[in-house]
Amino acid sequence: MKNLLLLSITMFFSVQTIASEMSSRKDADLTYWNVDTKSGLYANNEITAASVTVNGLDKTLKLVVRGKPFCPEGSMCPAVEYLPIEIKITNYQVNSEDLCGRIKYVAQIDGRLHDGNLEKLTVVDAKDFNKYCDSPVAVPPTSVYYETTSSGFNSEGVVVKTMSSFFGNALQKSTAE
Repeated sequence: MKNLLLLSITMFFSVQTIASEMSSRKDADLTYWNVDTKSGLYANNEITAASVTVNGLDKTLKLVVRGKPFCPEGSMCPAVEYLPIEIKITNYQVNSEDLCGRIKYVAQIDGRLHDGNLEKLTVVDAKDFNKYCDSPVAVPPTSVYYETTSSGFNSEGVVVKTMSSFFGNALQKSTAE
């Protein structure tokens, strides 16, 4: 009976902690990536920075990828940076904390009916992974996966699937709104 009461109290505080985390905005800088060449994002060697935001206030996941301008050899480079590519998907679902302390946020939008893509953005917050689990390999504090599936309404009639991954620093509560 005593163990059951202790378990109930622990679960209550875990749920309260997760609920408070979900109602805030968190950001992370992403430091390394593997971008699918067919994704429409910058190529791996053209990316200068990337970041992710989990906004619990409006339930939005946002991936921002910044790239360097393309400068052919012997030509002048533009004096301005290219605009960043921003992928923003609302109404994410939260997979509650797993046994290793990871929290997974998943958002997707399906535009295939209107000649668009199915876009899926997954953010895995694993900053507490090492508190609960041991791993022989390093587990990044934040992992982001961007997947697309085309409608197949192209000249070849082929469905194209892409998967790009980004890894980086731990998600931190943001001061910016």
